[in-house]
Amino acid sequence: MSGLRLVMHNDVDAARIEFAGSLSGADVESAYQAWQSEAWSEELKPVIVDITSVTEADQHGRALLVLMYRFGSQIVAGSRESSALAQTIGASVPRSRHFAVAAACRSLLSRMFSVFFKWCSRCIPTA
Repeated sequence: MSGLRLVMHNDVDAARIEFAGSLSGADVESAYQAWQSEAWSEELKPVIVDITSVTEADQHGRALLVLMYRFGSQIVAGSRESSALAQTIGASVPRSRHFAVAAACRSLLSRMFSVFFKWCSRCIPTA
């Protein structure tokens, strides 16, 4: 029996992955594969990782959370234990899921506008 339960939600505004239980051992690989499938999907939605129900994480689990955070995933931690875990990896933790979605959307919009303006600057002739 696995010590980690993960639930994936494909919301309109973001892809969300909820982890519950122990993020350690062989379960870290399953968590990585779930995150990778969402983070590199064709839709390029922001990815929110909810660790509110994570009870523990070994060094590999913490390393995975660092990787997720550094690649732009928003870490949501709604319990005292999960907030402490998020702080050990250096993640700034939003207070609620709605704040995380808003922050992730701002990040995505910023990237989209950057690409759009670079594209436009090549298409518009300069005088």
